[in-house]
Amino acid sequence: MTNDSETTTSRPDSRPGRVAFVTGGAQGIGAAISARLARDCSAVVVGDLNEAGADATSTALREKYGVESFGVGLEVTSSEPVRRAAAETVRAYGRVDVLVNNGPGDRLRARRRQAQADRRAGRGRHPGPHRHRRPRGRSRAHRGYRCRRPAECSGSEAGLAATLASVRSRGTVAQVGLHVRPAVIDAMDLSNRDITLTGTWCYPVQDWPRIIALLATGQLPSEKVVSDVIDAADVVQLGFERLVRPGTDVQKILVRT
Repeated sequence: MTNDSETTTSRPDSRPGRVAFVTGGAQGIGAAISARLARDCSAVVVGDLNEAGADATSTALREKYGVESFGVGLEVTSSEPVRRAAAETVRAYGRVDVLVNNGPGDRLRARRRQAQADRRAGRGRHPGPHRHRRPRGRSRAHRGYRCRRPAECSGSEAGLAATLASVRSRGTVAQVGLHVRPAVIDAMDLSNRDITLTGTWCYPVQDWPRIIALLATGQLPSEKVVSDVIDAADVVQLGFERLVRPGTDVQKILVRT
């Protein structure tokens, strides 16, 4: 019989040798994803713009889960840091099996808005008739380091392009990030490489005002929706694991940050 701590730190033997890479993995959702992958993989590489934070998270993974892990400084909006991080991972472990792109969509959107403002003001080069060309993404950065089932979590066009470029032939990309505008993809590339792109519609934006009004008037008691409130440090054990447990009656869990 094992106690709870032993259950938390053990890793199943059904997926030996898998190598995972998480961008934006130093804190928040990215750190929680890294911790969950540490239970199923033999190595987890934590990439983040905050290199010290990535190192701290990787140290915590090694100590708690006994998994191989290291942190890398990573700016996902630039191809060279991505290329270096991918090469370093391949040198250390030989491959990448799982890629979670949890990159900073807000900064990418801010840059795009600034570029659009510059074009309107005549300060930038307008793409003209080629405005619908395939997004550049990160295909060069990921060439040779493709994985089988990456997930796109940033909700940005550049993030989606990078994730599609990173998947192997006949692989599957899970789109879970929420996009605020249409994203252009290279549909022919999906056909050529037999790629499956699947997504989930989480919450329609128009639902939120109605839900807030129902909560404010008491027509929707919050205790029927929110099952628990936990600290960010407990997001894996008391959050994700409770939500995915078969037969669970947990609806929603709020996380203090």
